[in-house]
Amino acid sequence: MAISDSTLKLLDIIVKGLLGILVTALATVYGLNLQSLNERRATHEAAAQSIIDLSSKQKDLDVQVAMTMFQALTASYLQSGAAPDQDLLQRRLLLLRLVALNFQDVPIQLRPLFEDLNRQLTRREDRDQLRSLALEVASRQAFRLTVGGIYNRTFAVKAGDKLEVPELHATILIKEIGANSVTAEIDSDLATAGPVGPFDIGYFSWPITDNTKLQDYRISLLLLSAAGGQASVRLIGFDSDLAADRFDIKEMTQLLRQADHSSGH
Repeated sequence: MAISDSTLKLLDIIVKGLLGILVTALATVYGLNLQSLNERRATHEAAAQSIIDLSSKQKDLDVQVAMTMFQALTASYLQSGAAPDQDLLQRRLLLLRLVALNFQDVPIQLRPLFEDLNRQLTRREDRDQLRSLALEVASRQAFRLTVGGIYNRTFAVKAGDKLEVPELHATILIKEIGANSVTAEIDSDLATAGPVGPFDIGYFSWPITDNTKLQDYRISLLLLSAAGGQASVRLIGFDSDLAADRFDIKEMTQLLRQADHSSGH
C-alpha cells in the first residue's frame, strides 16, 4: 500500500522533532557534565591552593621557631663566665647536640663550635660522644643529599692513594693521614680553577657545608675513622642545587683572567 504525501510529511515532522529533542538532550547532558567537571576542577584547585597556603604558613612558622631556638641555644652556649666545669661542659654538649640535630639541613657551619668544645672536653667518653654526634649528622646529610642518586661510596685509604672516580669526573689524592684528619686534594677536568686543595678533613666536616662544586653537582669527602696511617672515608656526589653556593676567590680570579685573555684577542 502506497504511503500518502501527508503521511510522509507527518513522519518527516516527527523525525525532525525527535532529532531536535535528541540534540537538545545531548547538549544538556554535555553542558551538565562540563559544568560538573569545571566545578570539580575548581574544587581541586581551591584545595590545592589551600594546601600551598598552609604549607607556606607552616614553613614561615618553622623558620621563625628555628631562628628563635637557634638564637637561644647559641646564646646559652656562648655565655661568658669562668673556666667551664664538668657540669657546664655537659650542658654545652647537650646544647650542641640540640643545635646540630635540629638544624642538620640548614647550611650553617658548626665546625668551629664542635672543635672548640672538643678542645674543652677532658674525658675520652665525652669526646667520643661529640665525634659520634658529628658523624651521625654527616651520615644523615649524606643520605638526604644522595637519596636521589649520583654517588655515595666508602673507601679504605692510606697516604699516597688516588681515588679515580669517573662517575664524578674527579680524582682524589690522599696526601696525608693524621690521628684525626685526612689531607686530600681534588682534581677534575670540570674544575676551571684547577685542583682544589690540599685541604684537611676532620670528624667535624659535613657535606652540606664542606663540599666542592663541579659544574652541575658537588662532591664531599667525609672522614669516618683514622688510625695507624690508614683511614676510612666516604665520598659522595650530589646535585649542586642541594647546597648553597659559596664565593670562591680563586675560581673567580681564574675566570676573570680567562675573560681578560679572551677580550685581548
